[in-house]
Order: sequence, then structure tokens, then C-alpha cells
Amino acid sequence: MTIVACSTPPGTSGIAVVRISGKDAIKNVSSFIKDCPFNEKSPGSKICLLVDKDGLIFDEAVVTSYLGPNSYTGENLVEVSCHGNPNIVSKIIDLSVEIYQKCPTLPNHPPMVLSEYQTHKTIREADGVKFSCASMYMSLGEHTGTHVDAFSHFDPDPNAKSIDQMPLENFYTDGICLDLSHKPLKSNITIDDLKEALEKDKLTIHPKDSVLLYMAHYDRTYGTSKFLTDFPGLTRNSAEWLGKQDITSFGVEAVSPGTPGKNNFDVHNVCKEMGFTHIEGLTNLDKLIGKGRFKFIGLPLKIRGGTGSPIRAIAVLK
Repeated sequence: MTIVACSTPPGTSGIAVVRISGKDAIKNVSSFIKDCPFNEKSPGSKICLLVDKDGLIFDEAVVTSYLGPNSYTGENLVEVSCHGNPNIVSKIIDLSVEIYQKCPTLPNHPPMVLSEYQTHKTIREADGVKFSCASMYMSLGEHTGTHVDAFSHFDPDPNAKSIDQMPLENFYTDGICLDLSHKPLKSNITIDDLKEALEKDKLTIHPKDSVLLYMAHYDRTYGTSKFLTDFPGLTRNSAEWLGKQDITSFGVEAVSPGTPGKNNFDVHNVCKEMGFTHIEGLTNLDKLIGKGRFKFIGLPLKIRGGTGSPIRAIAVLK
């Protein structure tokens, strides 16, 4: 087993040290350094470029290897001394779609309207100082783009919480992402599908987690008419099973959590009955597969009486 841990405290600093320990530590480090040969026959320190899974350089670091048992842990050990920017030590993944003029929305929700309101062509002057500013006019429904549903969206009870009444803790949670990308379009996600995805990546749902479901729907359909109609989705049974794990929310790439029709209504009703919500319109979930647990953040706008809100959803890898 290989253990990866940040050895310096969180926060902004000049240097952050990430320690990788285990039999295959040196071998594993070779997967994210560029043009910097490392093997058990050449321990020591080297200046290396760090790359992500797509081969893109994101930092330059001093990489030092130690052979067990002559190391801090007694095993093969590598210390990566990188720059202390928290965005490097814990990578941020943007999970939000773009909002733009006439971006996809369901027919029962308002269309997205975005246009110029004021441009830099208009020059104002005060006391001899010239100034210009630009601004846009925007009209949209609460359920536009990447968004979260408030309880008042699917619960007719007058006391159901609107988005401004929901605790912010609901939108700042630990999370996992399940790989369901093999499921065909329009198919149902079953309890067995969820359990198999957990087992495949050796994941566990913890109480109050946000569980994101990668179905490759965005990759397969975005920009086509199928995006609004042909998505896989949960059923009443699979939504109830998630609810029994005491989750805070689950998230999907599609515009609805269940396949169109009965399943979609059933899933919304389960959220109402069991007291959790869901996020729709996510993207880049493929970048979370195989990454283990992460911090999920998706803060809504404080819309008085709102039945939902667009969010800027991100995952912070640990």
C-alpha cells in the first residue's frame, strides 16, 4: 500500500511538502514528474517538473527519495517539496458548466437571456476624469446551468425551506464520485450499480457526504437535443438507498436526477420524503474518478424565497 500525505500544515506558505511512502513510492512518483528519471538505484534529490494526468505542467519541485529502511517511515519514501500555494497542494476541479445566451434549460423553466447593457463606448466624465465601464443584462431561472434544488422546489409544504433558508453546511461537504459511465443513455441506475461502483474504486459513503454520479452524459450529449432528454438517472429504489446512507446531497450531469417521466418525479419525491437534495448540471466528473475523497463546494446565491440557485461547483482534491 502507498500512503500519500501533506506533511506541512494547510495554508499559504513558501514551501509545501507532500510525502509518499510505501514499497512502490518511487515507482508511483515517476507517473507525475516530467523528464526526471527516478528509480531505486538512484536515490537522492532532483529538481523536477510536476505534471497532471493530462501531462500538463503545474509546478517545479525538489523531489527527494529515500530507500527503506533508512527513511522516516522505514519504507521507500519520496518527499515532494513544491510551492506552498494551496491550489497546488490540493488541486481544484471546476465542476460547473458555462452560463450563456440560450444555454440549455428545460421547457418548464425560464430561458437564459444574456446581452450587453452598457459598453466601454459610453464615456462618462467627472471633474476632468474620464471613465467607462461595461455590464451585462441577465435574466435566468433559478434552475439554470449547474444548480441545486431547494426543498421548496419539490415539497409543497409552505414550511419547506427555500434556498436562502438552507444551511450553508449543506453546500460545503466531503464527497465521492461514482463511475457509472458504462451505463447506456436513458438507462436506470440501480442499487446494484451504485454498490458495484463503490466496490470498484474501494469507496465508502460517509454520513453527510455529497455523492456525485459520473454517467458520461455531458461528454456524450452536450450540444445536442439529447442532452435534455436522453440521460441515465436514478429510480425511487436507488434514490432511497442513497438516502439511507444519510447523504446531504447527490449530483448528476443531467438536467434532472431521474430519467424523464415517472422516475424523475419519484426521485424528487424521495428527496422530499427523506430530507436530502440534489445538484444538476455538473461537468468534469471524469476528473474525479480514481481520486478518492474530496471536498465538495457549491454555494448557492441567497435568493429570498428561492426554489433553487445556480452554483459554482468545485471539488478540492485531498
